[in-house]
Amino acid sequence: MDDVGTGQNQWRAIQLVSHDIQRIKLSLWKFRQNCINWHSTFRKWDDFAHAHRLEMVVEVVDSLEIAQQVFEADPQCLQQGFYYEEPVRLEN
Repeated sequence: MDDVGTGQNQWRAIQLVSHDIQRIKLSLWKFRQNCINWHSTFRKWDDFAHAHRLEMVVEVVDSLEIAQQVFEADPQCLQQGFYYEEPVRLEN
């Protein structure tokens, strides 16, 4: 399920279909654009994904700092972004 937390893909709607999906994708773009604390939003959806055995993907990972913060919060979370600098291996 793409872009959870926005549009029609709000919390309640995702709860209703969680048994029919395999992964959720959270785009940080909208939350960062609106100065919303993306950390708490990420934690909420990440906890939901774990509780329902869903794969979690975070989109718009556009800096090393965000990549590290997501990795530290959940090393199993997949990251999708456009951070193009020297490759860095994230270690737990």
